Amino acid sequence: MNLQETIAAIATPTGIGALGIVRISGPHALEIAARVFSSPHKKNIANLAGYQAAYGFIKNPETGHVVDEVVILIMRKPHSYTGEDMVEITGHGGPVPLKSILEAVLDGGARLAEPGEFTLRAFLHGRMDLAQAEAVQDVIMAKTQKSLNLALQQLEGSVSRFIRESRQKLMEVLAYVEASIDFPEDELDGFSREEGKIVLQQVQEELSQAVAASQRGRVYREGVRVTIVGRPNVGKSTLLNALLGEDRALVTEVPGTTRDSVEEIINLKGIPLRLIDTAGLRETEDQVEILGVTRTRELLKRSDLVLVVLDVTEGITQDDEAILQTIPPERSMVVVNKIDLRKEIDTGPLLDRFSPDSIKFISALEGQGLEKVLAAIGHKVVGEGPAGEGVMITNLRHERALDGALQAVKRSLQGWQEGVPVDLLAVDIREAISSLGQITGETVGTDITREIFSRYCIGK
Repeated sequence: MNLQETIAAIATPTGIGALGIVRISGPHALEIAARVFSSPHKKNIANLAGYQAAYGFIKNPETGHVVDEVVILIMRKPHSYTGEDMVEITGHGGPVPLKSILEAVLDGGARLAEPGEFTLRAFLHGRMDLAQAEAVQDVIMAKTQKSLNLALQQLEGSVSRFIRESRQKLMEVLAYVEASIDFPEDELDGFSREEGKIVLQQVQEELSQAVAASQRGRVYREGVRVTIVGRPNVGKSTLLNALLGEDRALVTEVPGTTRDSVEEIINLKGIPLRLIDTAGLRETEDQVEILGVTRTRELLKRSDLVLVVLDVTEGITQDDEAILQTIPPERSMVVVNKIDLRKEIDTGPLLDRFSPDSIKFISALEGQGLEKVLAAIGHKVVGEGPAGEGVMITNLRHERALDGALQAVKRSLQGWQEGVPVDLLAVDIREAISSLGQITGETVGTDITREIFSRYCIGK
């Protein structure tokens, strides 16, 4: 990537809307914008101060034809999103006018931006660190208010501050260790071996808490895939509709009505819950139903949680037993349906594999017991966990780097307590500092940086 090039892209989603935006960023942003912009009031945008706007028209620089009626906004470096000179052109929100504006800008001398290149430039110009840059994508992709709040906290620097504070503590210990290597016989001012151990213990505790909370954080960010399975006609689609509060899946008394999976997302106390209604699992000669059953088995492998639905009026059949044998109990729940028709079922075979808390009795048709099912799902996917105070890591890359730092700190602390030579202690402390730096970008490689930003949309 050449930072001397000026880039441009459409920054609003594909489709039809009232307004759409084309972004330009780079050293020649104002010059290129001036080539394509025509003001009926003869305004020269090169003379506009930052955060000033002008009304006018975009013209194709080669033909002179008017492309669209627009408002153009000037942002001067370093006070812009990228830290470079930026121009945002707001035109009509249809795909044809936006494409025409972009083509005029590209003809004027800009290059089409790569995915995430605007945010990458913000990172390279020091406008944000890597953790904050990743939070930009999380804000865009947030599925619930809780996941949005966590992304905004990270964007504001909550994770970055935690990482910087931890690194600073480790650097102070490393400075003492390295000084001890150089001057083994001298008393060092400002720090002691006992104080170094205390700092390592403190960092270990803080990192341990952050790692423990990270699984919950990723659940809020990424959501949970919950697959509803069972033999035909036990009420899987009725359960889906009841949890959604609307008739999303077709419900009939004919077994095998659901031939393919149906997916919807609900908000469970901030957790994006992806509910998947599946074709009934049974032996069948129907070729279409066979395809549905095959798809159901594939979904089971990718599910975070499985709800096995049983029919209380029929008890536990051989088909039910076959399904239960294929489901891992640690990530499954049993939902006994139709208690409005009958109240009791022999739960002995279930209790051999599932805890009582993982067995819920409901009437999907009447809405009985649904709150208990949702509460049990929430407990299953996030557990008790930390109270939510302090930093919450939501990114798998961050979690792995954090755990790497934690393991290095543990090794260093153990060596400290066992009297390991200080030069060996320094190796683990440096590794911990490097692992933490991967989160904020201080020690991350160019290949990883590019891979992260390649996931972004063009225009962000």
